[in-house]
This record gives sequence, C-alpha cells and structure tokens, in this order.
Amino acid sequence: MHHALENIIVPILKQPSEQRQRTAKQKKTRIAESFIRRAIQRGFRFQYLLWDSWYNSSSSMRFVFGSLFSRGIHLVAMIKRDAQKYLCGGRYLTVSELYRKAGKWQRNKITGIMYKSIVVEVLDKQSSRKPESQAVLGSVRMCFFRYPEHKKYKALICTNLSLSEMEILGVYLHRWSIEVVFKHQSGWRYHH
Repeated sequence: MHHALENIIVPILKQPSEQRQRTAKQKKTRIAESFIRRAIQRGFRFQYLLWDSWYNSSSSMRFVFGSLFSRGIHLVAMIKRDAQKYLCGGRYLTVSELYRKAGKWQRNKITGIMYKSIVVEVLDKQSSRKPESQAVLGSVRMCFFRYPEHKKYKALICTNLSLSEMEILGVYLHRWSIEVVFKHQSGWRYHH
C-alpha cells in the first residue's frame, strides 16, 4: 500500500471495535470529512478533492468552502439534476435551468466531447427553506458535458474558476483511476 495512504487508512482499521461501531453509525459525509481532516493533519498534500454527487450536501459544501478552499484545496464533483437552486445573475435556478442558460455547446476537436459552463453561487440549503434566504457558500464553475453518441449530459462543479471545462473533466476522470487503485490495493469488492 502507498505509504501516505497507509498512514491514513491503517489507523482507521486499527480502531477499537466500539469506536468502529460509532463510526459506522455516522453519515458517510461526516466520515469523509473526518478522513480528509486526518489526511491534512498528517501532512498529506493534495490540490483537488474529487467526489460523486451523493456527497454534495450542504454540510459537505460548508466544509469545502469553510475548511478546504482557504488551504488551496479545490472541489471537483458530479452533481445531480435535482431541485437544488444556485444563484446566477440574481436569479435562483436549478441545474436544468442553468444548463439552458449556459449557452451554446462547444466541441473538443480531439474527443468530440461537447461542453459548456456557467459560474454560479452555491447556496446553503440548510440555512433556510427559501433560496432567497439561503446563505451563499461560494462560487463554482458548473460544467455540462455530453459525450459523442450520448443524448444525456453530465454536470460537474469545480471551485477552481481558472480551469477550463476540459481541464475540469480531466481532473474528475482521475476519480475512476483512484477507485480502481483502492479496489486493487485493498481487495475490496466495489459495486458502482
């Protein structure tokens, strides 16, 4: 196992059973936050945090903008097309509405991947039920991608506004190779 990862993962596996049981009862997002804090405390350095859409809770986004962003750690994450609102140009819009507002598709000449993006503000939906009263957590570039021969688009967000859409996609695609390494290193069965 890679030494830096071993220093983080092994202590989790060596926890007393009572502590492991308490950890097992926590929300996955809280466990992830704890894992990331521990990695930082132990000197593990990284520029990007990559995660799937089910980590995008308000508490996770508060953690990103409140604890990681100031350290130069950026988020790249898949997002769902749900009712969550984002602030853009003074309006509160869903992902589907932002998709329409983002303008015309551009095409990557090498891959044929279509892409477009728009910069929006992430809102803390736990601070209020009404979007107008929700606190702004920070800005993200929301990118939309459509692969050749696919009709549906995928949406990603990134806190590093200086990256292009294709750079953001490139960073996010590292997530899959990381999951494959974890599966290989640990011997765990992974179903995605």
